[in-house]
Amino acid sequence: MPTARTVLHIGPASTSPSDPFGLCGKTRDLSETVNVHVHPFTTAVSLPRTGFIHDPQGLLCGDQVSDGLDFQSLREYQPGDDLRNVHWPSSAKSDVLMIRRYTAMRRVDTGLTLVSDADAYSDANEFEIAVAAYASLGVACIKAQRPLSVSAGGKVFRPIDMQSFLDACSDLIYGDDHATGEQQHVPVQSSEDESIERSRLDQRICQMLVTGSRMHDERIAALTESSPHAAYHVVITVQQDKPCHVAMLPWYVLMTISSLQDLPTAMGALL
Repeated sequence: MPTARTVLHIGPASTSPSDPFGLCGKTRDLSETVNVHVHPFTTAVSLPRTGFIHDPQGLLCGDQVSDGLDFQSLREYQPGDDLRNVHWPSSAKSDVLMIRRYTAMRRVDTGLTLVSDADAYSDANEFEIAVAAYASLGVACIKAQRPLSVSAGGKVFRPIDMQSFLDACSDLIYGDDHATGEQQHVPVQSSEDESIERSRLDQRICQMLVTGSRMHDERIAALTESSPHAAYHVVITVQQDKPCHVAMLPWYVLMTISSLQDLPTAMGALL
């Protein structure tokens, strides 16, 4: 029986016909081996609204601003408004100066890291909770269409879709720096595209780290300092014997969860 998270290798199907006396026979494969990924448990979480306003490459965040790319509505002119944003046709019809309003665009590039070193966890069960939290956060970013780079099992990549990300989560091994299977990467068309991609990874806005109860504060600080361009650091530690807790530290937000069910509550404290 499979565990809650694993990769099953099924096949190949084969046939072995032989003569009536069983003196000779021949085995023939009918199919190839198929890998079936059993994904980890996940839960729905809310993501913090971080990032920079007025970024034309960002996502719509719902806030109203006086300048942008996505037109939303009109409002009456107020002293101090930029006259370049006056909508003259509507102003002529109503005899009142009307100002264009736009929907703000926010850049929310996110980096997500899972520490797979066995020294960071008290046992394998604690590691499985961390994997489930890591998978839940990644799924939330992909559903929200946030540009995402992930690091786990000694590899860094950008998930193509939710399926490839969860498949990679199924392949993670407790205490191993490398996954057993191959993880997919976003295809790069040219060296110029590759340099742009690397530049975006270096300028991520939110960096989230998932680790265990035996992770030292000095090592956490070193990992957060490895992403100096990130404007928002969140560290999630799994400690099965402690209640859910969120602490706003000078350089990062520290969350303590004992189970996957604590993650939505902890993330909700950032909204």
